[in-house]
This record gives sequence, C-alpha cells and structure tokens, in this order.
Amino acid sequence: MLRDSKYELIFVIRYYLKNPLLMIMSIDMRLVIIFLIVLFSSCTTRFTFEDAQKRGTIDAYYRFIYENPDAQEVEDAYSKIRDILFLAAYESKDPVLIKRFISEFPDDIRSNNLKDLLDEIRFEEAKKKNTKTAYETFIRISQNRKLQSEAERLLDEIEYNEVKDSRDIKRLEAFLKRKKTGLYYKQVNNKLMNLLFEKIKNGDVYYAEAFVSRFPDFDKIIILSLLFSDLIDNLNRF
Repeated sequence: MLRDSKYELIFVIRYYLKNPLLMIMSIDMRLVIIFLIVLFSSCTTRFTFEDAQKRGTIDAYYRFIYENPDAQEVEDAYSKIRDILFLAAYESKDPVLIKRFISEFPDDIRSNNLKDLLDEIRFEEAKKKNTKTAYETFIRISQNRKLQSEAERLLDEIEYNEVKDSRDIKRLEAFLKRKKTGLYYKQVNNKLMNLLFEKIKNGDVYYAEAFVSRFPDFDKIIILSLLFSDLIDNLNRF
C-alpha cells in the first residue's frame, strides 16, 4: 500500500508542477505536501538502541551501530552481539558460528572455549571417518595437545594394523622410521628383530650387518657364531 501511495503521490506532484496555479488553489495538494513531510520525516528517523533491544538480533544491533556510529550505546551493542553469537555458537555447536565468533572477537576470553569446542567437534568427525588422512589433518590443525595425542595414538593403531602381519623388512623399517617411540614401535621393532634373526639363522648373511647396526645391544657372539658356522659349512663343501 505504501508503495502504491508513493507512486500516486509522484503522479499528483508532476501534475501540479505543470499547473502551479492549480497547486496553489488546491486543498488536496496541501494535504499531499503535509503527507510528504510526515512520510520523509519518518524515513529519516534513526534506528535506536531501544529498537535493537526490542528485536534482540545480531542484525538489529549491527544496524544500530551502522546508523549511530557515535552513539554512547555502541559498546553495549557490541557486547550484546558477542553474547548472542557466543550463546548461539556454543549451544548449536555449529562450526560456522564458532569460527565467526573467533574471527570477529579474537580477544574475547570465550574464544578459547570455542576453540576447544571446535577441536572436539573436529576430533569426533575424524573418529567417524577413522582414516589416516582424517587423523593427520586433525593433528595438523588442532591446538589441543590432549586431543592431538589421542589422534596420534589412533593413527599409530591404523598404521600398525597395516604392518603387523607383514614380513616385508623394508615396510617394517619404514614404520619404525616414522614412529620413534610407543607401544607399537616396540612391537614392530621386536618383529623386525625376529625376522632378521630368522633370515640369518637360515643362512642369509646379507642381513647380518643390518641386524648388528639396528640392534647393537644384542649378543653379537651369537651372530658371529652363526656367520662362522656358515663359513665352515661353505668350506666343507669344497
């Protein structure tokens, strides 16, 4: 209706501008002018802090700040925005809202709480996927050391399951190169030691040097005796 009234007013104004005498004489035109004054004065009324409070939305408070940048309630409006956004992000656990709060209010102490919450959400997503890529990505972007450690443990478990039944020496060595400590490191290390020792016992002296290099604390006398035994057998064949 307001739209139609504006177009009608434009039409009337144009008509009387072409006929100024009629405008002066017309009572209707006087009423039009009064209506225009009221209309434009209402359009220029600023959006107040009370208006924003009544709506109670982020957009309403931002509108107040935009239209009243020098008002004394601007800080209160920003505070309201922070409170509304934090509550919405925390209750919904929506990563988009969480990132928005952290981005817009990095100095707010509650940003740290939301960062922890975001890490927890990401960790749960990684566990649902349960893949090396998911855990590696989480470890790279997370700032929560406790959750990183748990993700590293689950990643180790996946990689261990890939090699636990393997007899491929290079594959076992590659795993040990990536993992320097931990339960799975010890298990794979023992597996590699037994596998190398088995090969040496079977006369494959090629692995003797690698064995002694990797396991320097192992009883070298046993290795030397095996090598000497193999040498004696070879000489006896001649």
